[in-house]
Amino acid sequence: TEDKVGSQLAIVQERFNPSEEPTIAEYIIANTQESDIGGIPTKRFTFLKDNVELSRSSDLVGSQKAIVTEVFKPTSDPTETGYSVARTEVSDVEGIPTKRFTFLKEDVELSRSEDKVGSQLAITTEVFKPTSDPTESGYSLAREEVSDVEGIPTKRYTFLKEDVKLSASEDE
Repeated sequence: TEDKVGSQLAIVQERFNPSEEPTIAEYIIANTQESDIGGIPTKRFTFLKDNVELSRSSDLVGSQKAIVTEVFKPTSDPTETGYSVARTEVSDVEGIPTKRFTFLKEDVELSRSEDKVGSQLAITTEVFKPTSDPTESGYSLAREEVSDVEGIPTKRYTFLKEDVKLSASEDE
């Protein structure tokens, strides 16, 4: 039979008691399963072409639109114009091992939050592959950390206003 696995046309063969794994020109075995046809034990071989994109989707990672692709046996990491590979994962499409690549634009703020540090409102930003330390008008960089947004390495920057009393206490 021929059927789609993601965006690729797969070839599936059922064989009774095969002496060796079958071959098909330009295809490789992506999955082998024990099967049953009319009570007769068989082996099901699913063939795919390697280095073919099986799926493509867009999703938000923080505030940025990411491109996510699934590839069966990539020969090298794929590329996307204007994007960088942010995360590579071992994945699965219909029982077939694949690699999932998440692409993001560099130097884009993924998240921004404001929270109290003592008496002051601090600004915290997460950036994927910043080209330089970001700035905030009226604030100074107080802390820089290596961080993680959904498994993607980022940098977290915390900004505070200078010369502001954060706390005061009196003890007897």
